[in-house]
Amino acid sequence: MTPDTTIDQLVLADAHECYAIRSTSPTVYYLDARGTHPLVLRATIEGSITGPYDKVWTRLITLTSAEDTGIITVGRRHRWDLDPEPERPDGVVIWWISRAVTTITPVDPGDLPAGRRPRPDEASRSFTHPELDSQK
Repeated sequence: MTPDTTIDQLVLADAHECYAIRSTSPTVYYLDARGTHPLVLRATIEGSITGPYDKVWTRLITLTSAEDTGIITVGRRHRWDLDPEPERPDGVVIWWISRAVTTITPVDPGDLPAGRRPRPDEASRSFTHPELDSQK
């Protein structure tokens, strides 16, 4: 597949490349499915709701929608269950529900965001909502 290809549905069990999943929000989910465990980076920009482990490559545990498990489908919302620090003994697990997916596109591995390392206090970091925070 080429980066200008769009996909309507991506079955994670059959995915072995890198992808950008865009939705009706400005946040982009990058998926690297080349290894044993798929990795996800949630790339937020101004106007996105932000939270712990944004812009950190995290291990994908499960992905579900109201209709399927392990399948990303354009037009559907998905719950992403993530294990951001698998080496931690207390087992931090986080989840996000994305807005409706608008596009799924392959990404060249060299074009993936580098990400950042988790901060020591990352698990206790609070969520922020740009519209609500500006009203304070």
